[in-house]
Amino acid sequence: MRNIAKAGLFAIVLASWVLVAVCYSVMPDRIPVHWNLSGQIDGWGDKSWAAFLFPSLISLTTLLAFVLPAISPSGFRLDGSRTALFKVLFWISLYLLVVQWLTCQASQNPHMPLVKWLLMATGGLFVAVGNLLGKFPKNFFVGIRTPWTLANDQIWEKTHRLARLTFTLAGLVMIVAAAVDQIRGWLLASAIGIAALVPVIYSFVAYRQKVGFNDPQDKDP
Repeated sequence: MRNIAKAGLFAIVLASWVLVAVCYSVMPDRIPVHWNLSGQIDGWGDKSWAAFLFPSLISLTTLLAFVLPAISPSGFRLDGSRTALFKVLFWISLYLLVVQWLTCQASQNPHMPLVKWLLMATGGLFVAVGNLLGKFPKNFFVGIRTPWTLANDQIWEKTHRLARLTFTLAGLVMIVAAAVDQIRGWLLASAIGIAALVPVIYSFVAYRQKVGFNDPQDKDP
């Protein structure tokens, strides 16, 4: 499975550079790089650098698959979860490739409903990555890394079990909102906020209940 994920990563890198080679000649000199929630372009970039932004990001993402396990400190190694790491970075790279393709299309048709498709892709990324978070042991690079999850293996495990649910729900909310054309800033902010903040708060509460913050060594003689 690891080899399949690794091959997928390299295939996406290749596809991203092929895509920019195909699109570059038909792109205008200035291409859109940012949209607001209404779908209006509010950021432009010169194609001399903007066209290569996503292939570069995808290449760097793939590089992380090999760098992060190598630099993980003792006690927080990623060696046993390389397959999960490759999968996470695969989904992130695939997401970036989709955004690159959408940007290429929008550069030629500024009125296309890019935000709708972008939001659906983002929702899919949340679902895919959320379901992989529980595959990682304690580490400093992937997951809900709070002082309380890093301090206790059980808190790490329980927090990521919850994060799997919150990330999946947030992703589904994005997908449904985009599908029914109900893209609202407050709705998206709430979904992302719940996905990120609920596990963090839970890790604090769970640690306080299980371990507590009173150190017997701190008591006065």
